[in-house]
Amino acid sequence: METTEQITTSPANAVPALVIDLGGETHTVQPFDGPVVIGRSFPAQVVIDHAWISRMHLRLEPSPQGWTAVDTSRNGVFVGGVRESLVPITGDITLHLGNPDGFPVRLRLTEAAAADEYDDEEDDFEVTDPGVLRAGLAVARRREELELSQRWLAREKIVNGGTLGALEKGRRFPRPRTLAKLEDALQWPRGTIARLRDGESPPKPSPRCPAPSTAPRSSWAPPAARRPRAAPAAPCRQR
Repeated sequence: METTEQITTSPANAVPALVIDLGGETHTVQPFDGPVVIGRSFPAQVVIDHAWISRMHLRLEPSPQGWTAVDTSRNGVFVGGVRESLVPITGDITLHLGNPDGFPVRLRLTEAAAADEYDDEEDDFEVTDPGVLRAGLAVARRREELELSQRWLAREKIVNGGTLGALEKGRRFPRPRTLAKLEDALQWPRGTIARLRDGESPPKPSPRCPAPSTAPRSSWAPPAARRPRAAPAAPCRQR
């Protein structure tokens, strides 16, 4: 297994951040984000739309000892042409997904951000309530209805990817402040996610906001193409 120079860390910040390079697209994952999954489709946080890639292909796990890449696929993860099930990440390394010459994922370590610099929320608290998974699945479905990506929610400082992923997988329940911001983004009344956890049914779906048009605007149309103006729709939240 070939890696480059190892990164050293201080006791105050023992686990570095991980940079995922997909060849022109990069993601930086903080150790407090929790495990990150690379795969072909949702619920993977990093999506690679390729025939060789499994739906949940590779899991990147932080621990006090550092990062580990775990193969969760059918077609495998390869390092230097050899299939590996567990790969400790101690420096720059390239994993090939699907076969020995498959899709390259380059990983490198960098200095981690402090938790309070990355997200202004307090740490999520651990829960074992099975209702968390029920609420998380409802949140994931609602995100898909509204076409809200985890990346967009993190970029808008609504909820970071680790916190949202933990909720949707039923591992942790966010703090009230995070819940309020997430419910606003999902166009749900405040308190909905807690009620879902407690067994209530999800609110009825509301119409999605139409995507902004990129076509040139014109107020003119041939007479035959003109139609009576429809009644205004209920207001919806543009992203």
